[in-house]
Amino acid sequence: MKITALPPALEAIREEDALVSKSASPKLTYRQAVNSYFIAGPGQIYRVAECSIEQFTALVAGCVITAKNPKVCAGALVGLDYSELLSRWYALDTLRVYGAKIRLYPSTEGAEGTIH
Repeated sequence: MKITALPPALEAIREEDALVSKSASPKLTYRQAVNSYFIAGPGQIYRVAECSIEQFTALVAGCVITAKNPKVCAGALVGLDYSELLSRWYALDTLRVYGAKIRLYPSTEGAEGTIH
C-alpha cells in the first residue's frame, strides 16, 4: 500500500518550524574554544588545545562554581574526557550555557593585557 499524502497532523508542520532554533546553537564555536587562552594561577597563560588535562580540569572546576546552578552544570559535564579536544569544547560551551563566568582570550597578548 502506497501512501500519497501526509497524515493530517504532519501536514500542519511547516519546514521552518521543524528547524533547530538558534538558542540550541553552540554559544562558542569549536575553533574559538580550542584556539583560546585562559589564565590560571599567578600569571600562567595556557592555550585550551595545549594545556594539560589537570590544568583544564582546574579551569572547569573553578568555573562550575560560578554557574547559575552549579550542581546541574557539574552534572552536565560528568564523563567528559578532557584528553579529547571535542570534550574540552563541549565543556566550555556547556559552562557558557549554564551562565558560568569563564574568561577566554583569543591570544596570549589579550590574556597578558589583563594580568598587568
